[in-house]
Amino acid sequence: MNIYTVYPFVDGQNGFCQHLTDDQWIALGKILRQVHEFDVPPPIKDRIRKESYSPKWREAVRSLDAHIDRHLAGDETALKLRAFIKEHRAIIHRLVDRAESLSQMIQEQSPKFVLCHSDIHGGNVLINEDGSIFIVDWDDPIMAPKERDLMFIGGGVANVWNNPHEEEFFYKGYGKVEIDRLILAYYRHERIVEDIAEYGQALLLTTAGGETRSEMSKQFMDMFKPNGVVDIAFNTDIHTQARLIVSQKEKKTALDFRQKHFFDQRGFKDPYAWTLNEKDHLHWLLYDNGRVIGYAHVQMWPNHRAALRIIVIDESVRGHGMGKYLMDTCEQALKKQGIMLLQTEASPDAYSFYKKLGYTEMPFNNPDGEPTHPNDRAMGKYL
Repeated sequence: MNIYTVYPFVDGQNGFCQHLTDDQWIALGKILRQVHEFDVPPPIKDRIRKESYSPKWREAVRSLDAHIDRHLAGDETALKLRAFIKEHRAIIHRLVDRAESLSQMIQEQSPKFVLCHSDIHGGNVLINEDGSIFIVDWDDPIMAPKERDLMFIGGGVANVWNNPHEEEFFYKGYGKVEIDRLILAYYRHERIVEDIAEYGQALLLTTAGGETRSEMSKQFMDMFKPNGVVDIAFNTDIHTQARLIVSQKEKKTALDFRQKHFFDQRGFKDPYAWTLNEKDHLHWLLYDNGRVIGYAHVQMWPNHRAALRIIVIDESVRGHGMGKYLMDTCEQALKKQGIMLLQTEASPDAYSFYKKLGYTEMPFNNPDGEPTHPNDRAMGKYL
């Protein structure tokens, strides 16, 4: 059975050739939100490919890396590209290795899958004479995290769509959303890795392409220009790392951070500084390139239980999945220590956050006999 995709003829330009207006960015945001929220009927969903975080392109780049060390003949384009790749080898290794580690981290999170276009760059958005926009090239949709599509907005593919102003108006149309920056970073890294593999294979392993070879080589090299897609991918990747506090210096950092971002917001002095020296209280700091952006405090309880006492993220990075990342880290560490149930007291503002992470309402049963705050809701999650 042959399947055809039919589009109306659009007499106009694509997003590579023509800048979208503010209204068109808003319209694109609204359209993509509708795509991501579309409830795909099960018979159709079963036939749509699903994100597997395949290492295919990473392995291809590694094979290409081994190939360029051989003294093989080639045309002028191939020789120049081989020299360019050697010069940028460390950056390429960083892209491949980081895409690998990010893919492993994401798979442990099991993010929600939605219907995604999968390749919604400027070339697949057409603008006709009256300013209407059309999304084309629907031949390869995928069920994947929403960041699979959102990575193109501000991602700089082909050196367009890399202006914060454009992102601002896109998200006015798309609406309020929490973007997981780790997933966004993965897709931006992986996209470059795929392009490196495809361009490299076409230019180094064959002599096909004729006059287009030099243009392909230019597009390859343009990825590494200042503020190009490589820089954007690296800037997206915030290099988060959460680790348990062990040193006195870290304890001081934790006290300062939680006073500023937690207790100052409530108008009183930290009354629980003593817990930094208690063995049944665990404390984590979340780092972004060496800067502390988050903190969590867990009290260990008997009978394989624990209580999350504080979790706080720096205001400047809230809404980017950092709270979820820190919670995931804490939960995994507690599981390894035999904790089976993690409980917390959720404020009205935090209730939906915990609910999204799988926490449900249940009695707090504090072994110290302290009651739950009247404005809070006691919640817990079996790990």
